Amino acid sequence: MCDRHLMPLSMAAPGDTVELVEIRGGRRFRQRLADLGLNTGTSVRVIQNDHTGPLILAVKHDARLALGQGAAHRIQILPIHHTSKQDEPPGRGIQHEQFNHCARRQSQCRQKHHL
Repeated sequence: MCDRHLMPLSMAAPGDTVELVEIRGGRRFRQRLADLGLNTGTSVRVIQNDHTGPLILAVKHDARLALGQGAAHRIQILPIHHTSKQDEPPGRGIQHEQFNHCARRQSQCRQKHHL
């Protein structure tokens, strides 16, 4: 496998599905990650990564796992897939529109009744 496509897990964006290719660290570090279900060959989805706090990963059946930036930087990954906002289920946009509609109605009601 070519190293130019590999990058540290700490650089993955939210929505990325990645494969863990290499874990750089000692035996205890690798064993601790294995105990959490993170082995080479495992695919995970990045839920949150703001580059300042922990990464939130979806592992096996959508279980959530928090991993610090230092540990994430020692895990080399191969990007598999990226889920963008456009790929989200259509129901989320409808819920957001309904929320905005309700907020506008509340605002109009407050103005009408001088609340």
